[in-house]
Amino acid sequence: MTKDASNDVVSGCRAKAANLPLFVYGTLIFPEVVRALLGALPEATPAVANGFSARTLSGRIYPGLLKEEGESAKGVLYQGLDSQMMEVLDRFEGEEYTLSIISVQCGEEEVDALVYLLSAPFAHLINKERWDLMAFKRDHLSRYVELCKEAGSMSAAELTCDDH
Repeated sequence: MTKDASNDVVSGCRAKAANLPLFVYGTLIFPEVVRALLGALPEATPAVANGFSARTLSGRIYPGLLKEEGESAKGVLYQGLDSQMMEVLDRFEGEEYTLSIISVQCGEEEVDALVYLLSAPFAHLINKERWDLMAFKRDHLSRYVELCKEAGSMSAAELTCDDH
């Protein structure tokens, strides 16, 4: 997908779902990462994306969400993100991700939520291994938070990868 087409998808998605919460499943689960990027921490609620799994990506320290029957990806729903916050997150997710809508389980309720899914041109990066949240926390979180504070308009790929 070209950058322009990706922007059209994001704009169309946001127009349909301006008040939907954002489901995150990787590095944005960590409050310190979100604070470093947004300067604030939105209201957060645990949630699960059934039929998906968080997988490692080649050459990346952050995951991609893979549609996978019988699996589930734990995450967090952020409520009340304004357009400025979403613009920061869009830049941070970069062209590797496309804003989409999926259903997630939040307690007993199933709700629609925005989510950043790996864009088609980057699907070849998905590995079989599950992304390990605790390993990321142990091995990368401190430095990642510092990079996020310095990010400005850089994407996660620009911050952490040599091959973007």
